[in-house]
Amino acid sequence: MSLTAHERFSEPSGFVEYDDIDWRQALPVCEQAVVERPDDYKVLYSLSRAYSRQFDELGGKERQERFYDYTVKSYWAGFGHAAWILAMENLESKKWDQAIYWIDLNIKDGSVRAINKKAIWLYSNNEVYPYKNYQEAVTLLKTAADSDNQYIHYNLAALHYYDEYEMVDYDYALTHFKKASDLGHPSSLYALGEIYHNGFGTKKDPVKSTEYYLAAKKAGSTIKNLDQRLSQSAMNAWRSSEEYEYYDLSINTLRSLAFNGDHEAIIFLRQQRVASLPDNTPLDYFLVHTQGEAYLESASKYLDRYQASQKAEDRKKVYNAWNRYVDVMVANGVYSEPITYFSHVVEQGYGPFFEMSQRYLSKMYALLFIDYKSKYDGIKALTAAMLTDDKEIFESVASRVSIATDRASYDDMLVAADRNYGHYNIDFVINRYEQALKNNRPGLATVYIKESSIDIDDRRSTDGVSMLHLAIWHNHTDIAMLLIEEGADINLADRQGHKPLGYAIHKQNMTLTQYLKGLGAKN
Repeated sequence: MSLTAHERFSEPSGFVEYDDIDWRQALPVCEQAVVERPDDYKVLYSLSRAYSRQFDELGGKERQERFYDYTVKSYWAGFGHAAWILAMENLESKKWDQAIYWIDLNIKDGSVRAINKKAIWLYSNNEVYPYKNYQEAVTLLKTAADSDNQYIHYNLAALHYYDEYEMVDYDYALTHFKKASDLGHPSSLYALGEIYHNGFGTKKDPVKSTEYYLAAKKAGSTIKNLDQRLSQSAMNAWRSSEEYEYYDLSINTLRSLAFNGDHEAIIFLRQQRVASLPDNTPLDYFLVHTQGEAYLESASKYLDRYQASQKAEDRKKVYNAWNRYVDVMVANGVYSEPITYFSHVVEQGYGPFFEMSQRYLSKMYALLFIDYKSKYDGIKALTAAMLTDDKEIFESVASRVSIATDRASYDDMLVAADRNYGHYNIDFVINRYEQALKNNRPGLATVYIKESSIDIDDRRSTDGVSMLHLAIWHNHTDIAMLLIEEGADINLADRQGHKPLGYAIHKQNMTLTQYLKGLGAKN
C-alpha cells in the first residue's frame, strides 16, 4: 500500500468511503500501527473502522466489541467525532443512557450538529428515543441559535409553529424559518408559505406565500397538498395585484399547475381570460405589457387623427397598430385586456371600427373555447363573428369552434349565438339611440333610425319602450315625427301599458299631443 492504512481511513469526512475499505489489507497494517503508536487517535480510529467493516461482512459480537472499544479509545485520544459515532451506535442498540452520554460529550466538545441531533431525539416522533421533552429540546437548540446551522433554526421554528408541542409563537417561528430558508433548508420554504397564506402571526401576503410555495416546489418538496396551496396562493396574488405587479408569478405558476391537470388552476385561468399553454411560455408580462401599451398608444394617436381627417390611410394605421397589439397578446395567451379594450370600442357605436373590434373579439373567444371548451366562450365567439357581418370571418370562426366540439354542442351554441345576435342589435341600437337623444345629438339619433335593419317597432328596450316613446320622453319632436313617418306604431304600448300619446301629454308637448290626436292615436 502506498499510503498507510491509518492515513487513508482516519478522516471523519470519509477520505476513503466506508464501503471502499478493504479490511483484509487494512487490519494488519492498522493493528501494527496501534502497537507502534497507541495514543494516536488517527491510528485508533482507522483500526475501529477496519473492525467495523469486518463486522459488517462477517458478523460476530467480538468484532463488534473491538470496533466499539477502539472508537472509544480514539475519542479519549482526542478524536471528538468518535463521540458522535458512539452515540449513534448506542441509539441503534437502544442503549438510551449511553446514547445520551456520548451525544452530550459531543455537545460539550462544541458540536452544533450534536445539539441539533439530541434536540430531534427529544421532540421528534420520527426518532426512536422514547423520552420526549419539548422544553428541553428548545433550551438546547437556543444554545446554538447564533449559529449558521440551518437545522438548528428549522427545529427551533418547528417547535414554536406546530400545535402539538404546545409552545406556539408564530413570530419566533417566522424568524427562524426565514433564517433556515436563507441558509438553504427546503422544508422551511413550505412552512413560510403556510404562514403567509394563512396569516399566522402576520398579515396574509399571497405574493410571499406564492413565492415560498414555488421555491419549495422547485426545491423538490413532496408535500401532498403543495400544488393545491400553490394554486390557491397564486390566484390570491393575482387578485391582490396592482398594475399587474405579480402577473408573471401568478400566470406562470397556474399554467404549470394547469398543464399537470390542476382543476382549480384551469378554471381560474379560463375565468381570467388567459390561455393555459400559449406559444410564448413562460410569460414575461413586463415585456408583453410594455409592447401592448406601445401599440395601443399608436392606435390612440391614429384614432384621433382619423376623427379629424376621416382619411382611409389613418384608419388603416389604426388597424395596423391593433393587429400588432392583438398578435402580441395572443402569442402570450393574455386575452383579458384586449377583450376589455375592444369591448369598450364596440360600446362606442357602429362606426368604422365596430366590425374590426368584433373580429378581434371573435378570434380571442374562439381561442379560449378551443383551450377550455366552455360553451360561454364558444357562444361569444360565434356572436362576435356574426356581428362583423363578414361571411368569411363567420365561417372561419364557426369552423374552428365546430372542430373543437361535437355536433350537438355546436348546434346549441349556434342557436344561442343567433339569439344573442338579434338581442344584441336591438339593445345596442336602443342604448346608443337614447344616449344620442340625451346628449342632444339628433343627427346621430337619426343614423340609428335609418341604418338599423331591425323593424322599427321591434326596437324596444326590456321595458317595452320603443324609439318613439324615447323621442317623446326626451322632447325630440322632430325625431318623433320622423319615426311616425317611417311607420312607427302610434298606439304601441310599453310594458306598463303607456302609449306615445300618454308620453306626449305627460311631457306637456302640445305639438306632439295635437299631432298624435290628429292621426287618431289612443291614450
